[in-house]
Amino acid sequence: MFYDLHTHTTASDGQLTPFELIDEAVKRGLPGICITDHDTIDAYTKDVFGYAQKKGIFLGTGIEISTVFNETSVHILGYDIDINSLAMNRFIHQTQASRVDRNRKMVELLRELGYRLDWEDKENLGRPHIAQKLIEKGYFTNMRDAFDLLLGEGKPAFVMGEFPSTLEGIQLIHEAKGKAFLAHPHVLKPKKLVRKLLELPFDGMEVNYGAFSRDDNIYFEVLAKSKKLLISGGTDHHGLQTIPQLGERGIGLKEVKEIFPSKFEKVLT
Repeated sequence: MFYDLHTHTTASDGQLTPFELIDEAVKRGLPGICITDHDTIDAYTKDVFGYAQKKGIFLGTGIEISTVFNETSVHILGYDIDINSLAMNRFIHQTQASRVDRNRKMVELLRELGYRLDWEDKENLGRPHIAQKLIEKGYFTNMRDAFDLLLGEGKPAFVMGEFPSTLEGIQLIHEAKGKAFLAHPHVLKPKKLVRKLLELPFDGMEVNYGAFSRDDNIYFEVLAKSKKLLISGGTDHHGLQTIPQLGERGIGLKEVKEIFPSKFEKVLT
């Protein structure tokens, strides 16, 4: 099993709490994970770090930041970040308010399209949560269809959020003493867009991702190495129904040490 460096919890749009995610990782025999919730680090509490240490599993700090590059949605994985960074916490506070407004607009579009959904402003929903509500109402049987028909970028109920530029996202992660990685580059079309993005000061790229084909894996790993970038990987785990399962994609010990040099040694000692 790999170190799975792309996972989500109930702090954003995952189905497991941070503690349950750690338990699942231990159950599956993983050596370590990183929680990369969308635009939040709420999962990282003192109790969670202590729980991971008690369970004997490595827990690296991370976040997945939504950004925009030339009107295209680009996600950045921030690894080894200082969760006490004032700039990062200020950004998260601002983004959460924007996310609530965005998701309310998407629910309103769905209602206009004839989908009857309940909505409460206090709910910190992500698109997977909205998709799940559609499934519970019987409109769809799986999330893929909900995204393909309604919630995916460019679809009838999609609303682009007010996100920072990709360069601003990278700079934010660097200000928080972290490393910025281009997430799931296979979704970016055409492929030359990825090369254009890599002209920005990224530290690495996700090359062993849950939805990658073998050809994708090889292509992006070769590209990353040609650019002398660090490599990361993970399943993008959101719940127990995620395919592949937690830890079935990721990276090895050598790559983890390169991403988390000080924290990795600290946890193991």
